[in-house]
Amino acid sequence: MLYALAVFLLVSPLWAQEMPEEDPGERSIAVFPLALVLEAAEFAADGQGLWRPDWPPEFPPDAFKFRAGEIQKISIEGREAAFNFSLDPESREFPFMLNNRMAQAVITGGELQEISKIVLGFSAEESWELEVLEHKESYPYIIRGFREGAWCFVSLSRGVNNILETWYDEEGNILWVYYYSLTLIGNNMRIREIENFPGLDVMPGTKCYYDSRLFLTEISGPGGDYLVHYYREDLPRYWERRPAAAENESAGKYALQWDEQGLLLRLTGDPESGDIDYRYEYTLDEMGNWIERREIRMTRTMGLLVPSPGITVKRILEYGKDE
Repeated sequence: MLYALAVFLLVSPLWAQEMPEEDPGERSIAVFPLALVLEAAEFAADGQGLWRPDWPPEFPPDAFKFRAGEIQKISIEGREAAFNFSLDPESREFPFMLNNRMAQAVITGGELQEISKIVLGFSAEESWELEVLEHKESYPYIIRGFREGAWCFVSLSRGVNNILETWYDEEGNILWVYYYSLTLIGNNMRIREIENFPGLDVMPGTKCYYDSRLFLTEISGPGGDYLVHYYREDLPRYWERRPAAAENESAGKYALQWDEQGLLLRLTGDPESGDIDYRYEYTLDEMGNWIERREIRMTRTMGLLVPSPGITVKRILEYGKDE
């Protein structure tokens, strides 16, 4: 792998200058693994496999799943932010975890070889705009990015079993290199391991594990360790979260109870903040899909379980014209 990396850097047309001496992590451009976003755009169809075990516990794992109807778009509002999921073939929208932060992704274009633009919003004040300048062998090859007045470029080289992703600033200096190892799951190639090379130094990588249905079961790396066992389809049943940040109150083990209709009924666990027992009630629309989820937190007081209101999550579902 290191040989392939060295060869690429020697022949890359964007390798314009020597490596700068300053620490890339201190620069204004905060890079992220772009190939993960492209993989999500390729496989996150119908909300299947969209949820990841590193998502925050307050974000419903079934936020973008539905029981009936032809859904065109789902908008969800929670405690901190709003996110959209859309299957419009010309402008796909979905949330995604990047560097332990939830982002809203908007992909303009159809298949990977047709993608022309990527917008990633981490907050109302922080967003990335990326334009695909060139494709190579049906995969984005050269991408230009803009954020907070700064330009950068990303070069992606996809092989049979790997992807090499290199970030450059507008002067041609390398900011970061990601090396992805791919593995065959069923009939699809999925990202199995991500290695980081800031300033061509080596940082600990991230490993991803899948089951035979392509569902992500474990993430292990600098951001923390996350493990999940599924109940059925892609509904999590047992979930363990070990974020890298020691003060993260959501670290711990969780159990999720679902009904036969695929609605989450109960969440129990032992995070750092103390044992929890959350129950859920729903409001359904005429198609039987939930549009509001009300959390009831059960607190033990003087030997009794006392209910108190928790987070309320609302969904707006946009159906096809015939529904």
